[in-house]
Amino acid sequence: MLTAPPRSAKATAQSDLEALIEEARRRARRRRVGYAIAAMLAAGALLAGLLSFTGGGGGGPPSADGQFANGPGAPAPGIHNQGASNAKDAPLGPRSDRFLRTVTLPPSAAPQVVREAFAARRFSSAAPRLAARLRSPRGTTVLWASPAYGGGWCQGLQEPRLRFTKTSVSCLWPNAWMQRTVPVSGYDSILFWGRVPQASMRTLQVRFGDGRTTSLPTRDGFFLYRVPEHVLVHTGPRSLLALDRQGRRVAGVTTVFGPPPSLEIFGGIRRPPGGAVLARKYALVERPTQAGRASIWAAPSYAAPARCTWLQVGRAVFGGGCRRYQPPRRGLSEVVPLRIQVRGQILNLLWGQVGSDVAELALRFQNGSETTLPIEKGVFLYPVPTSRWIKGRRPAFLIARSATGRTVGKRLLIEYTLAS
Repeated sequence: MLTAPPRSAKATAQSDLEALIEEARRRARRRRVGYAIAAMLAAGALLAGLLSFTGGGGGGPPSADGQFANGPGAPAPGIHNQGASNAKDAPLGPRSDRFLRTVTLPPSAAPQVVREAFAARRFSSAAPRLAARLRSPRGTTVLWASPAYGGGWCQGLQEPRLRFTKTSVSCLWPNAWMQRTVPVSGYDSILFWGRVPQASMRTLQVRFGDGRTTSLPTRDGFFLYRVPEHVLVHTGPRSLLALDRQGRRVAGVTTVFGPPPSLEIFGGIRRPPGGAVLARKYALVERPTQAGRASIWAAPSYAAPARCTWLQVGRAVFGGGCRRYQPPRRGLSEVVPLRIQVRGQILNLLWGQVGSDVAELALRFQNGSETTLPIEKGVFLYPVPTSRWIKGRRPAFLIARSATGRTVGKRLLIEYTLAS
């Protein structure tokens, strides 16, 4: 009887190693198959979700305020059915909300500085064109726009007395995040501009805090709007609504609007300005308040030929700065409407500096009445009494007049008129 010769220890070890390698290969193949199946299942779930979303098969997940985001029948972000704006949302479908990806504005002549700024932006694919214009006593404000490479647009706001450079131009490309919103830029609640990217938009409305709405003119979706002062005296814009031909909302935005908070968190300096020679400080004006005595102090600066001024309530400092000695300023050189908390009480203080041409300083309230503020050594300080902090009677305008009665400066106190 023949028998196999005994295997050596080396051969046995080699065989075991080969068996381990083969087992590792089999496990790797099984893992790859499992990963492929999982990826196919995930892709199928994602495709089903997209089909149900675009096909109108139900709303999205609830947002932080309890409303449904993105789904059909969902309000646009931040838009609520209040006042005169009770339009329903247009349903989302495969072709219901196409984006504007071209600029059809007619060619127009643009200043050289504007052309150079758009050319330096690189993404601009053509010369800038006039999109909107606003005229005011300070000058003309113009919104310029041009097509951008890749199916978008570039825009830039040219304002009087301000330089227009490459950084004044921004470029946008419509994408999914714009589906229910409007990319808008603005300065607080006074001036704002942009373009409604939804091709189905036929009417653009701005809604104010008192529920009223007004329609804005648009050209190829572009808009530029300055809120009139007589409106800001009593209320401010709260939202922007884009409506389709049937009056349904296709987009809206509230993110850049809203009144100042009811109490400003004071972020200024809390000690006399650096450089002030405190050994030579002196009081310019003092006024009593319900939270203590308010005063404006001044001192020369050792760091530069300048005068430093700051506001104190009791011993606490609430803002100030240093200004170089120079030819006398004109009009309202500095206006500071403050809302601060002192010893548990909210204090409204209006203070600042005026130029040498100001002979009279008038404070006009929301109800049209006026009072004269005394000017002492070029500064003024007015603690707003509680009786003047009732809505409809608050301070609205600070007006500087010359000795002949001519207005040489005017400042809308939006921090007070729009405070809640």
